[in-house]
Formats: sequence, structure tokens, C-alpha cells
Amino acid sequence: SGSLSHCVKSEIHNVLTVMRLSDTRAREGELYADFRSLLDELHGSPDLVDAEAIVEPFLTLVATSGAEEVADVALTSVHKFLLYGLISSTSINASEAVNLIVATLTRLDERRFWSELATMRVLETLLATLRSPAGHLLTNRSVWEFWCTAQQLSLPARGHSALLMRSAETSLVALVLTVYARLPLCVESAWEEWEPDDGANGAAAAAA
Repeated sequence: SGSLSHCVKSEIHNVLTVMRLSDTRAREGELYADFRSLLDELHGSPDLVDAEAIVEPFLTLVATSGAEEVADVALTSVHKFLLYGLISSTSINASEAVNLIVATLTRLDERRFWSELATMRVLETLLATLRSPAGHLLTNRSVWEFWCTAQQLSLPARGHSALLMRSAETSLVALVLTVYARLPLCVESAWEEWEPDDGANGAAAAAA
């Protein structure tokens, strides 16, 4: 967990540096303070890594920053957290974290400033969330929102480039393959958690 804490602190420093250089510190002072506060918490308790508390300020910056370079660095940080395994099924608030990632990235306003390259990075981050060790904690709604986002980006009628549409189509294929690969685990888990209802118990007792 010490290495994970170091990774998070490194990404926070990267974001704070870009915020200073892009002159967004004054406009996004509250978020700047949130990152400083998170940094202090990690210095004080490096072994207690709350996944939701970590990704939330990064995602807020992705969704609200007026500077594309700042939002892009924040998005890259979230992607790194997923690739490095910072969010696992045993992480504190892992379910809340992965579902927050999908909820944020599937509701971004494309018209604000996002380039197609940035949009492809959004798709990559969504896919990394699904494939992460905590990906099975995504709700059906989150998976559906990922599907809808990728499908819309794959449609030629929306004026997207061929490269972006291919990227979206690839994401759709990867989503389906990942979900189907996990179906046996989902069925096994559901069977283990299933308990006969009172009617079934009554029928069994009557039969006895």
C-alpha cells in the first residue's frame, strides 16, 4: 500500500503543477485545496487508501476544468490508478469508486472542449475500469451507460472521424467479451447468495 500511496501522491503533484502552469489555480481554488488536503491525508496515513476519496477530486477536475490540459492530466491519473491496480475489490469504497468513474466519464459534455483524442482516452479509461480487479463491482446501470456511450461514438451520423468510430467499436467488442467472460463467476456468486423464499421452504416442509 506504500507504493500505491506514493503513486497517488505523485499524480497529485502532477495535477497541481499543471494547474499552476495553466493559471487555473485561482479559478479552481476549491479543487486545488482538495488536492492539498488529500496529499496531507496520505502523508499522515499512507496505509489507509480510500479509493473513492482518491478518484473523486480527479474526476471533478475532468468534468469541470476549463482547461483541457488540466482535465487531460487528471484523466490520465485516473487511468494510471486503474492500470496500476490501485483500485481492487478489497479497496476501501471500491464499488463507489469504479461506479463514480463510469458515471462521470459517460456524462461529459463533448461540446465543452474535448478533442477526439481525449474522447478516445475516455473510452480507454472506461474499458480499464471494467477490466480492473474491481470491475465486477460495476452495477448493471454503469455497464449499460458505458455501452451507450461507446455506441453513440461509433455512429457515423454524429460526424465522428473514422478513427474515433473504430475506437468506439473496439470498446464495444471488448466490453461484450469482458462481460461474457465474467458470466460464470456472476452465476456462481448469485447461486451462492440465493436463498429459497418462504414459499419454497413451505413446499419442502409439506413434501416432507
